[in-house]
Amino acid sequence: MVVRSESQVLLTGVYRTGSEYLIQLIDQHASVSASMYRVNALRFMVGRYDPISLIENQEKALKDLSERLLTRYKIKLNVENILEISKEEKLSSYEDLYDVIMSHLYVSENRRIWVEKNQLLWREIPDFIERMPNGKAILIIRDPRSVLASFKKYTYAAPPAYLGAIFNCYDSMKMGIDYLKDLGSNRFLLLKYEDLLHDVQREMDKIWDFLKVDRITVNEKHESIDAYGKQWFVNSSFQENTQQTEFDKQDAINRWKKNLSIEEIMLTENICYDFMESYGYEKANLEDNPLNSLKLLIKDKTLFHYFQNWLLSKKGIQSFPTDPLKMENWEENVKKK
Repeated sequence: MVVRSESQVLLTGVYRTGSEYLIQLIDQHASVSASMYRVNALRFMVGRYDPISLIENQEKALKDLSERLLTRYKIKLNVENILEISKEEKLSSYEDLYDVIMSHLYVSENRRIWVEKNQLLWREIPDFIERMPNGKAILIIRDPRSVLASFKKYTYAAPPAYLGAIFNCYDSMKMGIDYLKDLGSNRFLLLKYEDLLHDVQREMDKIWDFLKVDRITVNEKHESIDAYGKQWFVNSSFQENTQQTEFDKQDAINRWKKNLSIEEIMLTENICYDFMESYGYEKANLEDNPLNSLKLLIKDKTLFHYFQNWLLSKKGIQSFPTDPLKMENWEENVKKK
């Protein structure tokens, strides 16, 4: 018998926005089970096993998920148990199946709320909220210059692919403002990474209120594990993940100033500034020919396409530089190359 969830929460944002730090804090609550991108049904399942109402398609989806969970995270999924529940309850949607899987893996009598952190899924927020039994979503935003500086150092994709981060940031900031107007504060919460660093407890209290659970005091030194079951101390492109590492919050906020070129800073500001201003990010006011920054994009067809689309339609992207569905692009496999 699987204990079912009372609420289902998607935590998302652009990569390098501090969402992993945030999910570790959320998981400290005794009523909440928070995990990172293991099931990730919105990316790996939804729309890929149509019609999902057919039990044979559900079985294929579950077997593929089971193989991925075991291969990547050493997690065993009881496919037969979930299929039995599906038959009994006549589950017919991806969202129903997603909730049963998450409930099977993470929900207990005490922890009836699950939160899954999955990057680059803000465009799926409205559907997630509408179709889940009691769906909610949290979107975390970070200064796009900080995102760019971190992703430039972190990504395995060949340069200048890291510049795609600018267009991802544009899109997430734009969608965040739209969702505040359209989705309602009971189902959608917008956070800034910098606010979390400035006052952790204040921002966590916002989350506890949003989840409708008792407020607790979080412990920033709490022992945590990552998605692979390894000890988690800090997730920074610029610092080692060791117990001896002291996370420098101010450096995390201002590091972009020393790690981006003038051209990279200007490109980010020229594309994102309308929304940067809305979120309270001040412009660097550097003096340079704007055409110099555009040269960073011209030689790359994909980036230039992003730029043209932004220029003509004011649209950003929701995309990784490599396809996350392919095993060879998984982080642990790229490191082996």
